[in-house]
Amino acid sequence: MSPTGPPTEAGGPSRRPCESVVLCEGYDDRAFWKGWLCHLRCTDALESSGGPLVLDPWNRRVSGGQYAFYSASGSFIRVVPCKGKEQVLRQTRTRLDERNTRDLVHLVVNLDADEDASSDRDHTATLRQRVIGLLDSRQSPYEPDHGGNLLLDDGATMVSTVCWHASDPPDPELPDKQTLERLVCSAIISAYPERGPAH
Repeated sequence: MSPTGPPTEAGGPSRRPCESVVLCEGYDDRAFWKGWLCHLRCTDALESSGGPLVLDPWNRRVSGGQYAFYSASGSFIRVVPCKGKEQVLRQTRTRLDERNTRDLVHLVVNLDADEDASSDRDHTATLRQRVIGLLDSRQSPYEPDHGGNLLLDDGATMVSTVCWHASDPPDPELPDKQTLERLVCSAIISAYPERGPAH
């Protein structure tokens, strides 16, 4: 089993080990990311390994509720359920500190907005400011790109923020709090309006 995908693909064993990481709050978020990554033609590493375990690019077992995927080019992607919002931010600090010894291509920091649906705050911008504060506290220089990502180490590492929320106005058919659940309900009702009352 190759921990980084087939040798002929980008990210294979002939290249320096590296990974992209998604840090999310819990298991529901992890399941949502799995669906989204598979939609983007990523491959579940466990299913493609043909064995009972998956090894990361440093030949360490992927465990602790983490999921692993290979992108279409063979690059390694790790999804980590952190068991809470503060744990996401704590693990953000840890993984950024580790990037000098374990190359980090892309770090996605994912949280629920956790505000009332009536709030007009820019939830993603608020999360981005928290991550910027974390970088500033560690004196890690960064440059923003046009997509709102943060580029570190001359572009070697990209940090992105994803904040679950739905832009729908308050509605009795939707949860009041801005979370992944509200986003999913909004998507379901948009696709199947007749199902709205069931939520």
